[in-house]
Amino acid sequence: MTKIKLFCIPYSGSSSMYYYQWQREIHPDIMIIPIELAGKGVRQGEPGYDTFDDMVDDVYTMIASFLNDSPIAFYGHSMGALVLYELCRRYKVDQRHTKAVIFSGIATPLYYNHSKSHKLPDNPFYEYIVSLGGVSEDVDRKEFITHFMPLIRHDFQLIETQGFQTLERIIESEVAVFSGREDEFTIMVNEWKHCLSVIPFSRVFPGGHFFLHSERYNVIKEIEAFILK
Repeated sequence: MTKIKLFCIPYSGSSSMYYYQWQREIHPDIMIIPIELAGKGVRQGEPGYDTFDDMVDDVYTMIASFLNDSPIAFYGHSMGALVLYELCRRYKVDQRHTKAVIFSGIATPLYYNHSKSHKLPDNPFYEYIVSLGGVSEDVDRKEFITHFMPLIRHDFQLIETQGFQTLERIIESEVAVFSGREDEFTIMVNEWKHCLSVIPFSRVFPGGHFFLHSERYNVIKEIEAFILK
């Protein structure tokens, strides 16, 4: 059987490293292909993106050579889900032998057209990231604000200045929305149907915004079931 290539797009401030762990646990018929964004992980020395469109274009360049292969699937968490949405809207990746598109841990893209969290002063912005579960308890607050938060703030700025549009067509692959029960964005899951012109399959996991960590095994098994059905 030909393996399904699953492209995994990371969340704000993170690298592709986390997704490499999934390959050991996911079904052998699925091949994980983690996406590394500029300025993160092994591409840390590269300059970041000037616009959200630049990020989407870069990801498309990375995956374009695979799009004629069959079959493929996509998973994006948080900012990665917004990148995935734009890949569907602008590049129609859901029409390319695609088994499944999974948006994870994110409000409807249209929500971010009215969000301005990137303009918060350092301490309130830090507290907002903490509220999402994006800062571990052993992290030094001052060091995080100085060294890591500028990267996250820049990602938020790209998101909140993008100006997302509705898809205005029906996604042509199976589509799902994953969310965490305690995540503030979960109440907006039903709004996805207005962007996608279809009611997606919805799966709510225990946990908050970063349920993909706390519920890793269950998330992987749900991805398996959704892609391989």
